[in-house]
Amino acid sequence: MACVSKAFCATALSLLIDDLEHGRNVTALPSGVTELTWHTRLRDVLPGPGDGGWASERANFKDILGHVSGVPRHDAAYGPSDMPLDMIGRLRHLRPAFELREQWSYNNIMYMVAAHVIETYADQSYASFVQEPLFAPLGMTLATFSPAEAEASGTMMQGWTREGRRIPKRFSEETALAMTGPGGIILNAIDMAKWILTWIDAGTVIPDYVYRNVSYSYSVSVDHPTDPELSIGGYGLGWFRSASFRGHNVRFFLLCPMAKDTVGGLALGRSFRAVYARLLPAERQDRCDSVREW
Repeated sequence: MACVSKAFCATALSLLIDDLEHGRNVTALPSGVTELTWHTRLRDVLPGPGDGGWASERANFKDILGHVSGVPRHDAAYGPSDMPLDMIGRLRHLRPAFELREQWSYNNIMYMVAAHVIETYADQSYASFVQEPLFAPLGMTLATFSPAEAEASGTMMQGWTREGRRIPKRFSEETALAMTGPGGIILNAIDMAKWILTWIDAGTVIPDYVYRNVSYSYSVSVDHPTDPELSIGGYGLGWFRSASFRGHNVRFFLLCPMAKDTVGGLALGRSFRAVYARLLPAERQDRCDSVREW
């Protein structure tokens, strides 16, 4: 699901913060760090290869996941065999384009960093940490980070060109390990529908404080929209928040727009034209508006 994965990463970090705060996780924090919060500075929890340079002296978790670290994409700075720890070691060498919190600038690398932080302080792999509090309780039975697992399920879709040539899969198992945070989740339309519904009904599986921290805008991603039908755009942590629908704010990430307390969700994927996610209780289905195929 490419960058839809970022919302899972930010949610997982929020759950880790809560586990540490309430004693469900007793992993020792670095010396001098008494708690892990959204405002914890990156340099305080990544000593060694990650400190020094760019804005790491002051940048916190909201800054790096809200794309206001000042560091641009630098997607050419990593390759298929690189792991998150490799990228952490290179952060000091990546030239910033802006001052800290000056300008929104999309960045995949910071979500690799966040996934590494989760692995370090959850004391388990990032993939297994996401599985336990998110995939499992939501019943996302086929969701995975492993291309091999997805293919073995027998339900993995293959892409083809118009000329009938099969499109090679982008991720190997090794590449998938590096991209778990920013873009590594593989799931089907049913599991995506469950994820959308979870955010529409925030406060159930996803606690309300997680919903507020992750989906509320932290920065301005679009300050002058060129389309007159669009409003100024905000960005939370893995979620864009822009436009409105009959007075309701709309949150989305590329393929996954939805409106809280409104009609449901719509998942638009490259492999299928449109999938309407209407896994709503019967008493709420009469509030669903008509659906257009885009």
